[in-house]
Amino acid sequence: MAALNNFQLKKIREGATGDGLSKYLKKPGKKKKGNPLVDLMSKKPRKKMEFPEYDLQCAVARFLAIALPPEAVWFHVPNGEKRSKLVSARLKEMGLKPGVPDILIYHRHQIYFIELKVGSKGASSYQCDMIEALEKNGAIGAICRSVEEVEDFLAAQGIQLRATVKGMRS
Repeated sequence: MAALNNFQLKKIREGATGDGLSKYLKKPGKKKKGNPLVDLMSKKPRKKMEFPEYDLQCAVARFLAIALPPEAVWFHVPNGEKRSKLVSARLKEMGLKPGVPDILIYHRHQIYFIELKVGSKGASSYQCDMIEALEKNGAIGAICRSVEEVEDFLAAQGIQLRATVKGMRS
């Protein structure tokens, strides 16, 4: 979203938007007098929420889309999001399993998995159990904390990557 320039801010403060912005602004209430936009603009902005695991997941997804060979099949398993109790119960009934790694890759008759972690956070007991079960069944996996670690893991497995993280940097 582009930042508003001084002219647009002045129009908003005066209440004369005329450019479609008025539908996003609160209408003045009966109890409040004056322009509510001035009150809104004088408040301190909220602290921006950070989602480091989401950011890492998106970066890895962009890398895999470019780097993996075309015959490789990969996908993210969205188990980690917060959900309501009702949705959680429905997903569990449908077969959702706790601890499934974030990314599964199928390439040349081999399954690879990647569990993404941020900072010093370790795998949960459910994740450790699932990783152990996958490895007992022939899957190969790793816990990675960066795109570079994902690249190193895949290269160590002999997967011919079409791009590298170094090649993606400008």
